[in-house]
Amino acid sequence: MTKIHIPRILGILLVILTGLMFLTKTNIIGNIMKVFALTSGLILLFSKKTTTKKAFKLFTESFINKKLLLTTIIEILFWIITLGIITFSGIFLKSFAKSLKSAIPTKIEFLGVLPNLLSVQKYFYLAISIIIFGVFLWFLAYSTTRAISWAKLRNKKITKKYWLKFTLLNFTWWLLWTPIMILIFKGLKKEAVQIVFTITILLYLYLTPILHHTFFNIHKTWETIAYTLLYSITELPKFLIPYSFAFIVLIILFFVNKAMPTKAIGLLILTFFISWLRKYLNKYMDEIIRI
Repeated sequence: MTKIHIPRILGILLVILTGLMFLTKTNIIGNIMKVFALTSGLILLFSKKTTTKKAFKLFTESFINKKLLLTTIIEILFWIITLGIITFSGIFLKSFAKSLKSAIPTKIEFLGVLPNLLSVQKYFYLAISIIIFGVFLWFLAYSTTRAISWAKLRNKKITKKYWLKFTLLNFTWWLLWTPIMILIFKGLKKEAVQIVFTITILLYLYLTPILHHTFFNIHKTWETIAYTLLYSITELPKFLIPYSFAFIVLIILFFVNKAMPTKAIGLLILTFFISWLRKYLNKYMDEIIRI
């Protein structure tokens, strides 16, 4: 008797679901998601049984683990810090905006005396400083929480040296993406920005877990980036399988989120998905791709 191959069944269901999705009208991002859904279904449908079987085993095991709970809590902490930075930065910027408004002279004052340009300039620089400081704090929160999460997943101790190297890696990685983002928003037509930006974000999300995982084997910034780009290309067929499973989880969580009464629950669902995917990919890269 032939054993039921669950990944293949999931692939069939995903293809059928995508077919139904194509019957509905959606925006550009929705159309991109349809393509990804169809691709994921076809990957699970036609990939080698041995590979998908191992990947599915890791997939089912990835949901039950103490590390998942811990990394999810760390991820929640990151988003709390993010919301805090946005909130307080917004409060300060609104306060400075009011002060700036009072510092700008009226038309009558322009007729009589020169405006207090130094005062206006001072408020402007303060506002810029707040934005830069907020981004800096957010980057530190991002790098620190991910350093802790990956250290836990990789069973490594968190040292000052490790944190500094990991932070330098993230800083360099972001610098490399900056000109790409500038080119997208400054060099492309408005109609193309949304599509290219979405694809770029997905590419970033694909490469970054590989980057962080690889770092623990190399510990050097440029070598880690080089190997990340190499692995992401040479091992792409193998990486498509876990992301196909992840897409199924994302679809399920999407509908769960739709049924939730508040957006806060949606944010919790997002943090769970990010933490789970990080853990699943870490195990997958260890046992299947052996990076």
